Amino acid sequence: MTSDPGGSVPADASPLTYLHVVTSAEASAYLQDLLARNASRLADRMIRVVPVEPGSASDPAAVEALVASLGQVEVILTAADLTRVIPSAWQDAVTNGGTATLETFVDALAAEPHSPESERFWAQHDLAAIGRRWAAVVGPERVHVLTLPPDRASWITLWQRCCSVLGTDPQGDDAGARRAPSSALSYSDTELLRRINAELGAALGTAAYDRYVRTFLAGQVLPTEPGATAPPRLDADGHTWAAGIAMRSVDALRGAGIDVVGDLADLVPATGDGEAGPGVSPLVIYPQTAVRAMVALLGKLRDVDPELGRADLEPTGAADDDEAEGDADAEAAPNRARRRRQEAALRHRSEAGSPTASQPVQRTFLHIGTYKTGTSFIQSVLLRNRELLDANDVCYPTDLMNWRLQTHGVRDLLAQPDVDVDVGRSCRRLVETILTSGRSTAVVSVERLSTASTAQARALVRALQPSQVHVIMTLRDLARVLPSDWQSKVKQGATWRFEEYAAAAVQPEGGRGRANRVFWGHHDAVDIAGRWLAAVGREQFHVVTVPPPGAPPALLWERFCDVLGIDPAPYDISQNAKSNFSLTYSDTEFLRQVNRAVGRSIETDARKHWVTRYLANEVLRPAASEPARADRPRLDRDTERWIEAHAAKVVSALNDLDLDVVGDLDELIPRGGAGDASPSRPAEDHPERAAEIVAALLRKLAEVDGTVRIARRLDRRAARGRPAGGSTRRRSGRGRRPGDPG
Repeated sequence: MTSDPGGSVPADASPLTYLHVVTSAEASAYLQDLLARNASRLADRMIRVVPVEPGSASDPAAVEALVASLGQVEVILTAADLTRVIPSAWQDAVTNGGTATLETFVDALAAEPHSPESERFWAQHDLAAIGRRWAAVVGPERVHVLTLPPDRASWITLWQRCCSVLGTDPQGDDAGARRAPSSALSYSDTELLRRINAELGAALGTAAYDRYVRTFLAGQVLPTEPGATAPPRLDADGHTWAAGIAMRSVDALRGAGIDVVGDLADLVPATGDGEAGPGVSPLVIYPQTAVRAMVALLGKLRDVDPELGRADLEPTGAADDDEAEGDADAEAAPNRARRRRQEAALRHRSEAGSPTASQPVQRTFLHIGTYKTGTSFIQSVLLRNRELLDANDVCYPTDLMNWRLQTHGVRDLLAQPDVDVDVGRSCRRLVETILTSGRSTAVVSVERLSTASTAQARALVRALQPSQVHVIMTLRDLARVLPSDWQSKVKQGATWRFEEYAAAAVQPEGGRGRANRVFWGHHDAVDIAGRWLAAVGREQFHVVTVPPPGAPPALLWERFCDVLGIDPAPYDISQNAKSNFSLTYSDTEFLRQVNRAVGRSIETDARKHWVTRYLANEVLRPAASEPARADRPRLDRDTERWIEAHAAKVVSALNDLDLDVVGDLDELIPRGGAGDASPSRPAEDHPERAAEIVAALLRKLAEVDGTVRIARRLDRRAARGRPAGGSTRRRSGRGRRPGDPG
C-alpha cells in the first residue's frame, strides 16, 4: 500500500509507518540522509520512516513483536548487486578496525561453515531470507524491494523509487535529494587503513580509535569525491561466486511475490565486471615507512588529547642531550669501562692537586664546523666524556640542558649587529662559564660559528681574553657533504629535491637562488677561514680534515685531540642509538613531500617539534636492528667533476694560506669516481597522497597539542593568581627556514 502523492491527508488519518530495513549499507545510508532532510515534509503527510537493522529482527518472533508494537506497517528493503555490496561491507569492516584483506574477507564469506563474522554479514545481506521473513508477517504486498541501478551516477533513481513507495513527489523535495553520496574511500586508501589497523592492534584504545582513525582519518582525511578514485572490486573468481548467489536470490524474490520497485536484473552483476578486480584496479601500495609514520602520529594524537586520559603533553624529542647520555648509560659494558677510566683520572687529579677557580684558562678552542664534517660525532664524544675531560683539566662548558649553554650563547652572538658588536647575554654567560672554570683549556663546538661575520668573530675573541683563542675548522670533501647537507635541510623543512639542491649548490661564482646561498654560506671554506683568520691570526687557526671512507672511526677524534694537545685514548668514542644518523634517500624524499604538503599551515615551533624532532628524528630514524640499505642520493658524473675541480681550487687556496693542517688537504678532493651519467633515484617511491595524509595528521596534532598547551598555561596563570586573560600568543613562526629555490 502506498499513499497518493497528490492527495490530501485526512485530519483523522493515522501515521503511515515504513520500516526501512538496512541491507545495502551504502544505499541505505544515502536514503537515510535524504529521508532526514525531508523529515518535516514527510511528517506533514503523516509518514514516518523507521530504520531497522536486520539483526534486530533476525527471526519470525522478533519480526512479529516489532510489527505488533507499531501497528500496520510497510517494509522497504534496499538492494544492490553483491559485487558492490561485498567490497562496501569490507570497507565498513576496515573503518571499524578490521585487518582482513579484501581477498581474505571474500574467502571468509564463501567458507562453510560460516564464521560468526560471515553469519552477521549474511543476516544483513541475504535478501531472499530477509524478504520472506517480513512477508510472512506483513504480507508480500507490503514488502518493497528498491533496487539500486548498476550505474553509480544514478543515485537519484534510487530516491525516486523510494518516493514512489512513500507516495511523495521527489521533485518537491530538498535539493540535497539530488546529491550522490558525498565521499568514498578508494581501494588504495582502504588498503592503507587496513595496514594501519594491523600496525595499531589494540594499542590506540577504543575512544582514540573512534576519534582519530574512524572519524578524522577515515571520515575526513581519506575520503575522495565519488569517481575520483577506483573503488575496490572483486576479482574474477569472487565475481563469479557472487553472481551465482545473486541469481539464486533473484529467483527466490520472484517466487515470493514481493513488490519490486526497479528491476531485479539490477541485482545480477554484469558479465565482465570481474575484469576490474584487485589485480587490475589502480592500487597504490604505500611504503611501510608511510604507514609507520601515520601509526606513530595517531599514537601521539592519543597521547596529547586530555579527553582521552593521557597526561603526557611533552613528547620526547630525538637525540636530546640528556637522553643521549641516558641511552649511553643503558649500555652497561661500555659504561663500566668509561667509569673506570673516569675514576682513574679523578684519582690522578686528586693526587696531583686540583686547579683552582682563580687559575686562568690559558687556551680556548672554538670548533666552528663546518657543517656536516663530523661535528655531531665530535660533540657527542665531548659531551659523553665531559667528566673525564674536566678531570684532565679541559673545560667543556655545559649546563643542565647540556650543550645548550653553547648553542644559545652562539645564537645570541650571531644575533648581534656587525657594528659595535656586543656578544649578548647568553654568550656572556658562556664566556663566564669558561673563564671561571679553573681549567687550563676549554673547548666549544658549535658549527654555527662558521657563519659568524668578522666583527662577530672578533667580538667573541675579545670577550674570551685573557684566554688565547684557537679556531678549529673541520672540512670534508663536498661530494660527501652535499647529500648529507640536503638531508639536514629537509629535516629542517626544506622542499628542494636532491637534484635541485645539487644543481643550485654547484654555482659558487655568481650563483642565484636560496639553495645556492644557503649551501655556500655554510661550506665556502676559504671565505670562512678568511673571517676567522682576521680574528685570531694564522698561528691560532687549525684545519682538521675528515678522513676518507674506509678510515678507522677513531681517526677523526685522534686528529681533533692532536690539535687540543690531549691523549685521545682514554675517551669513550662509541656511538649509541641516539647518535647522529642518516635517513635513507627514500625516507628523506618522503619527508620532503611532507614538508611541501604541510607548507606554512603549522607554526614554526610546532613544526620543529613534530616534524623535525618527532617525525624525522624518531619515527623515520632507522631501527638499530635494521640493516643498512644502499639507498643514498648519488651525484651525477658532471656534478662530481665540477666538485672535483672546485675542491682543487680550495685546496690550492688553503695551501697558500700556510695553515696548520691535521690530516691531508688532498682528502677534500673526491676520489670515488662513482658518479653516473644521471643522478640516482630513491629505492622506494612514496605517493604524494601519503605525504598529504601525514601532513593532515601533523596539522591535527599541532592543533590538539597547541590547544592543550594554551589551556595548561592558563591553568598555571590562574594557580599563580595572574589574570587568565593574559596573552597566550606564541611566536608567529615567520622566521626564515629553507624553502624552494629562488
